[in-house]
Amino acid sequence: MKLYIVPVENDCNATCPCCITKLKKETEFGHRLNVKHLEKIKDLDLDKIEITGGGEPFMHKRIAEIIASCIDKAPTQVYTNGS
Repeated sequence: MKLYIVPVENDCNATCPCCITKLKKETEFGHRLNVKHLEKIKDLDLDKIEITGGGEPFMHKRIAEIIASCIDKAPTQVYTNGS
């Protein structure tokens, strides 16, 4: 099974004491996913996509568009703190 993890958002509305997000360095995507980068997944052979953030994905202003793009490619799960 193939897996593709989309870093979406580093901001978070929770203050979990065990969270390591604040210790991570910024990735080439920056702190938020640039939605145009999703075009890169169209040619990949994916069985599943997991949307994560290193924070809360639903804090991204374009999360609905991100989810829709991923769902068009493969079954998709979103990891959230649920708040």
